[in-house]
Amino acid sequence: MISPVAVNICRASANAMAECVRAEKNSEDINRFERVKRA
Repeated sequence: MISPVAVNICRASANAMAECVRAEKNSEDINRFERVKRA
């Protein structure tokens, strides 16, 4: 059986990964917007 602590850590890191991916996507969208604005 997996300890609840390990499960919580896994869940937390999965959430962190999702946040990182979301932040990266947002910055890509912003960069695209900036390029379009300049064009």
